[in-house]
Amino acid sequence: MKSEKTILDIADENGVEHHITARNLRAYKGRELRCSCGNEYVIDNPPLTCPTCESDPEALALDPNIWWNQPALEASSVLIIGCGAVGNEVAKGLVMMGIGKVTLIDFDELEEHNLSRAVLFNKASRNAAHSDRKVDVMAAGIQILNQDVEVIARPAGILDPISAKKRGVQPNHTFAQDELAKRMMWPEVIEKEELQNLGREHSICIIATDGVAPKAAISKALYPIVPIVQGAMNQTGSTVSVRVSLPGVTGCIMCPSELEPIELDNNGSPGPYYKRMRGISGSGGCEQFIEAAGAASFTDSTSTVGATMVSQSILILMGWDKFVQSGLKKWPILVPLWDEVMMLTPRIPANSAMYSCQVQRDSFDEPICANSCFEDLRDDTTLKYSPRVLALDAGSSGVTKPGSEKMKLGK
Repeated sequence: MKSEKTILDIADENGVEHHITARNLRAYKGRELRCSCGNEYVIDNPPLTCPTCESDPEALALDPNIWWNQPALEASSVLIIGCGAVGNEVAKGLVMMGIGKVTLIDFDELEEHNLSRAVLFNKASRNAAHSDRKVDVMAAGIQILNQDVEVIARPAGILDPISAKKRGVQPNHTFAQDELAKRMMWPEVIEKEELQNLGREHSICIIATDGVAPKAAISKALYPIVPIVQGAMNQTGSTVSVRVSLPGVTGCIMCPSELEPIELDNNGSPGPYYKRMRGISGSGGCEQFIEAAGAASFTDSTSTVGATMVSQSILILMGWDKFVQSGLKKWPILVPLWDEVMMLTPRIPANSAMYSCQVQRDSFDEPICANSCFEDLRDDTTLKYSPRVLALDAGSSGVTKPGSEKMKLGK
């Protein structure tokens, strides 16, 4: 049973159940309720009984001008990989909005310098966690914010090619999990198959971890399975970037952008680019993320990138399922980033800009894809006829971004 103070349980005209509480009431203010007596009135402060007959309302009216879908948000589950300052900001925003389930993955332990940069690493959460692991302290902080959120903490690292090579772990290793964890010096190790299963169990994946290699490994494993939102910042905190990937529709978060010139060799192939990216990521990569590895954290920058990632996550959580149900034809609400990089400069907002990630091609008219997602799609029996593959096979630079009507919460 929900611990929040219930104000009203009611279905809308499509039969969708809404659990209106003191916590989420603001998401419903301005919407209309309909009473069996024929009266229609606007949601304001409780009680929400009919002002004419003092009965409970019969239904929550639908309004085409309101796109916010609170039940969809509350039914969503989020996989957060990386529980540092950025992961904290994203978790904080989504949990306060009512996300139902969060899984946290990070192998690291809390250090004193983390306390000045991560909102959920505080005295109350540390005392409640009885642990110095980031995932445990963050989980405790989430429960303090909203005890009804289901939180799963996994003190684990994602096995990427570069980290594995450094520890003497080959791609086709035969180590048992305990030996593998010992070699990697992590409490737990999550390999590709388990990561993909986790992706299938969640509505969205947030990549908030440092390092290009882990991002590339996570993206390669999860791109065909679940929407991804990823954010990073540079060494000085002066610039942050946010990217989105939608399975079989947009490119992955590692695809090259117009920020990065790609050199072709004498054979007309992007060999130098591939070699450079594989060297830093193990499976491809994107130049713009290199300086993000090990970047210092600044609260203004982490707040900016975290809030932007939360906003993009909301658009996906409220729009992706309906987009899939439409046969990948129509995005029902505001459209998230679509083969674009959002570069934000918190201290000089006017310098913020959007950059295209539409597919670049080599001299043979083949798509240049750092993370091989295009070939993965071609080989995937369920995605080989996806909009992205069809678009690229037809010679275009990607799936056209859907048009969207500008709508807002409330009237």
